[in-house]
Amino acid sequence: MQKRKPATTSTITLRMIAERCQLSVAAVSQALRHDRRFVSEQTIARVQAMAHELGYNPSLGTSARRLRQSRSGILVRNELIALAFPLREVQRAYFASLLVGIEEEMSAAHYAMLTINSRHVSPAAADEHQLPGVVARGEVDGALIVNPSYGQMLAQRLRREPGFAHRPIVSLLAPCDGCSAVLADDYTGAYALMRHLLAQGHRYFLHFYEATGVHPHVMRLAAYQHACREQRLDPARHLIFQPLRLHTADVIFAECQRVVEFLQRHPEVTAVLAPHDYTARLLYDAFAQAGLRVPEDVSLCGFDDVEGIRTPNADNLLTTVQVPLEAMGRAAVHLLVQHIDHPDRSQETVTLPTTLVVRQSTAPPRVPR
Repeated sequence: MQKRKPATTSTITLRMIAERCQLSVAAVSQALRHDRRFVSEQTIARVQAMAHELGYNPSLGTSARRLRQSRSGILVRNELIALAFPLREVQRAYFASLLVGIEEEMSAAHYAMLTINSRHVSPAAADEHQLPGVVARGEVDGALIVNPSYGQMLAQRLRREPGFAHRPIVSLLAPCDGCSAVLADDYTGAYALMRHLLAQGHRYFLHFYEATGVHPHVMRLAAYQHACREQRLDPARHLIFQPLRLHTADVIFAECQRVVEFLQRHPEVTAVLAPHDYTARLLYDAFAQAGLRVPEDVSLCGFDDVEGIRTPNADNLLTTVQVPLEAMGRAAVHLLVQHIDHPDRSQETVTLPTTLVVRQSTAPPRVPR
């Protein structure tokens, strides 16, 4: 009688591990993926130990398994998420904070990340082949879009890729048709900020929010207008708009100088509403060079609470609205993984709260208006 050969790593299967652990194959799969929603830490440790003892190598059968699933019409799990992110902006604390949360949650969920530079996806960029080949081949399980300006167009591009098609998409920062979304409650935060300034006695405000701009800015502007109307102030008169383009370093000085000159011509304007802390910091430096004091001559506000204006003692002076950027990044990945695990899950929008943080950059105007 021929002696039976011992099992090799290529023949170790989930079913073998399940039989040894007296668990279902599904439970073993969940344990190997560290899916704590369905299995305990003790089960994960027991399955991991048995897999190690038997020499289980999940990568050996991956290609064959994916081929069988694909031929059977089963959606293949690759544990890879496409992240459409403005990579050039990662040096800014705002986007870096989002990315920290995204990376932490992806790591916890055992997913890898494929980055797509979303700045390249604009109305002028119509080349379909700019999306990576792995997207077209169906090798990503879903997509996370971080681009309030072009997110809708990028989602449509992804939907046109045969390999991606109906895979889930989560939009971060702005809603997107046909996608779930994770947003900040910009409206409530902006409303609280304007109420704070109005209570201090400010009546004329400079802002940089276009009425047809990106979703967060539209919501903030609507909140500012609402708060003004409550005080019987006409927003068209008391909320003064100025465009501000700070996309490239060579125009930052000129743009900030233009704001300074506007304030010098309009002393009735006593408060400035910057769209981000980053912008507020640039304006603060320009004000200081021009001899405008904050908050004695003009109150200055930010929005996000990730950079601020620092004193020599590292104290932050900037009144702002705190946006939970890291938590938003984690929530977006968590929601996307939920959609990957449950393809029939309905689309939803998760809105995280914002918080007004009052510091020393705002004060009552010298002459109440």
